[in-house]
Amino acid sequence: MSYSVYIIRKSEDGQESPITLDEWNAYIEADPDLKRPDPGHPNYSETLVLLPLDGSPPENWQWLGWLNGSISSDYPQPPMLKKIGQVARIFGAVVMSDDGDIWTIDDNGQVSMDGY
Repeated sequence: MSYSVYIIRKSEDGQESPITLDEWNAYIEADPDLKRPDPGHPNYSETLVLLPLDGSPPENWQWLGWLNGSISSDYPQPPMLKKIGQVARIFGAVVMSDDGDIWTIDDNGQVSMDGY
């Protein structure tokens, strides 16, 4: 079982406002930190990107993937948490855990939750 984190955009009235695939692709092209996986990569998908980590082989890089208007990652570590926070801010979105908690991720990748 995985522990996923989701980037979900909501409108001012609280309704989900999907991040389009075109928006996601444009963001990927503009972000030099992200790399599309090669077709032979174990997690290959046209809607998935990798966050390269120094000294680590590509099959160990963490990923962000778009699906049905939201972006997710499984078991994000500090470098990916920092990137998730950046992506959420760009899209005016919230970060939600599998537990339904809304996370705030600062510029350093530190996570906080309302009420904690």
